[in-house]
Amino acid sequence: MSEILVTGGSGLVGSSLRKFLPDAVYLSSKDGDLTRERDAAAIFDEHRPRVVIHLAARVGGIMANLSEPVAFLNDNILLNTHVLENCRRLGVERVIALLSTCVYPDEAGRYPMNEDDLHSGMPTPTNFGYGYAKRLLAVQIKTYREQFGVNWYYLIPSNLYGENDHFDEKAHFVPALIAKIIKAKESGEKSVTLFGDGTPLRQFLYVDDLSRVILHWLGTGGDADMNVATPENLSIREIAEIALEACDAEGLEIQFDASKPNGQFRKDVSIERLLEVMPDFRATPLAEGIRKTYDGVYDKIADNAGKRHN
Repeated sequence: MSEILVTGGSGLVGSSLRKFLPDAVYLSSKDGDLTRERDAAAIFDEHRPRVVIHLAARVGGIMANLSEPVAFLNDNILLNTHVLENCRRLGVERVIALLSTCVYPDEAGRYPMNEDDLHSGMPTPTNFGYGYAKRLLAVQIKTYREQFGVNWYYLIPSNLYGENDHFDEKAHFVPALIAKIIKAKESGEKSVTLFGDGTPLRQFLYVDDLSRVILHWLGTGGDADMNVATPENLSIREIAEIALEACDAEGLEIQFDASKPNGQFRKDVSIERLLEVMPDFRATPLAEGIRKTYDGVYDKIADNAGKRHN
């Protein structure tokens, strides 16, 4: 029997959690396909955990979500369903699952949004399938909790970044930006080009901050669904400017390709509920987190860029 089982253990959050929970069992796609009922049952029968941290998801950037919305919808619904049903079947005591602020309405009546705004409108079109699949995970957890009395909850983190993120064409904004800066510095380019017009607002949370919240939740027996975010809510242009300074690249020019989608204009969330249960929570300042990420990935990205140019 395993004490703690982490799905999606090789991803960004799972890689961070290893520093805090080294004795947990971390699953990856090599262990089986959670979208397949038989694979999921075999994995859970093998480990029979007491606690499950459910991180596994099919994720991607704007262009990936726009081109394959059905895959993002179906794959996430399947793997979430299989994970939760096996947790019920085996009597898993505690589950904590990650959603995303993509679950919130494309346009809300108030900002920042709190947890009660979850169903007040449709998700943004640029993450429509993924957003609804993740929103359904919240519904699934709530209905299991109501019907079976289980101690299962979810966290809704804002956009995340860190050293073990994707830095390729599937990357989200901050890792993609860091990769662009490194490649520009290595190749001698004078500018970096970003999607949209730079006006959308985003909260970007350094991944280790989320891991600390998960650790606190496990240690205190957390009993609430809640947002996890930084209070910094900045425009894409402001984030890019902070990144240039943090990466010692102030000489690079920022250009925007307005023919590409902006994505959701804003989706900032309140962390009032989080601060009630974790009053000492302090998010890593964006400049500091970007610098940590930059230092951690520079050599790898620079080497890969050099190989492509050779």
